[in-house]
Amino acid sequence: MPRQAAWMVTLTQPLNKVSPQMRPVLSEFFESQWDDLGLGRAGGGLLAWDAGLTLVNMSPISAKNPQPLWIIPIKDAASTEKALSKFWEKLEITPVAKTFQGIPILTPGPAVSTPSVALGIVGNDYLVVSQSVQALEESLVAAQSVNNILGANFYREANLNLTGDTWGLSYLNLGTWSQDYQNGDVISPDRLFLQWENLQKPVSGLGIGTTLISSKLAREASDSTATKLNLDISKRFPSHPAAVGLGHDLPDIFNRLDKLLTGYGAGQPFLAQTRQALNRYLGINLETDLWPWLIGDFGLAIFPPTSDSHSQAPWYWQLTTPTNPTVTAGLETLEASLQNQGWLTTPREFEGITAQAWSSTPAAPPTFVQAQDQTFTTLATEMTELHPSGAATQTPAWQPLLTLDSPDMLLHLDWATHQQAWQTTFPLLKVLEVSAPSLFAHLNGITWLGLGQQGKVYRGEVILAWEK
Repeated sequence: MPRQAAWMVTLTQPLNKVSPQMRPVLSEFFESQWDDLGLGRAGGGLLAWDAGLTLVNMSPISAKNPQPLWIIPIKDAASTEKALSKFWEKLEITPVAKTFQGIPILTPGPAVSTPSVALGIVGNDYLVVSQSVQALEESLVAAQSVNNILGANFYREANLNLTGDTWGLSYLNLGTWSQDYQNGDVISPDRLFLQWENLQKPVSGLGIGTTLISSKLAREASDSTATKLNLDISKRFPSHPAAVGLGHDLPDIFNRLDKLLTGYGAGQPFLAQTRQALNRYLGINLETDLWPWLIGDFGLAIFPPTSDSHSQAPWYWQLTTPTNPTVTAGLETLEASLQNQGWLTTPREFEGITAQAWSSTPAAPPTFVQAQDQTFTTLATEMTELHPSGAATQTPAWQPLLTLDSPDMLLHLDWATHQQAWQTTFPLLKVLEVSAPSLFAHLNGITWLGLGQQGKVYRGEVILAWEK
């Protein structure tokens, strides 16, 4: 597989080892991609679902458009030879054979316009299928050099730990979306690997290990940025938020995202537009009013609008961080800034919590409320989002997942409880649910764990938990 491949998906185990929820999705994906070759019913006997089945979307060096390339394991040489004979027979074509670096390549020949297909037989190991002879030959060249996706110099950095539960591996060349790609350089140092595996403990679900390698992540200071999550913050959240985020140093997270998205088309403008939208929504400036003091642990909880609200009504939120001198000084600076702008504050009480509600004008409803005690400082949309101090809470659905690794960041989306609210606010989710019903039918929640950075490598894990 040449390094200029845009993406790659491979089965490291047979399809029947894949979880029942993912099996239909994966089968439909491979079959639809195979159908795009235009081989019709004649090609059906060539596709094998054994471990090692690989689909690569690559851009040949002299061609701009990506070409699909299939690497199909040969389980039995005699059966594969028989399937090839039937294939050409059904097409009513006598194939033209050529040899490239000792490997036979079969094509319909120049006199046949359709189908456009080239098949390479690599010993008794693999059948390689492509629409382009050029793509096939470049793949065979790459297989004999270290200049490929799985070559030592390119692959060792990822340091993937494939286990017995891993059934798939994917690769994404991030250069495809970068400005460098637009200038013709498709071999990017930035890439993403995904490891797919079945999970049984501590939850039943699908685990997707993520390994991001980016030159924009390299740091001069520390080799690792992992910081233990402050779980006490989540005890301040009301029950069943639609989404939860836990982490450390919120400004640094935004800065790292900004660096990662540099040169990736609409990525950076999207982040800037998000910041501007948040500034308008909060009525304050994130960079000057919040970032200077949100450099410690933090937790963010988001709640959907009430059932009688308009579908476009804003969601509610609560942001909590431990109280310390930096936070207290930052909060005092924020209060002074708001007062200088003419904002008004109104004392509020809620289940023993004393808070202040900030409004831009006397007639305007509060934009947010602020509460602080010796332990935590909280900003929230409404008083009802402020969790009473010391109140008992249920164990969050995501908490058992923390036993898997030691994450430095967590994002959790509660699908089972707030499915309708998510679909109403983001209609695209309804489309995804219809297109992959087996994946969403018993989905409980989606969790992303950030597992820390070492050099220019950042690892994480996405977990789709099924209902018990």
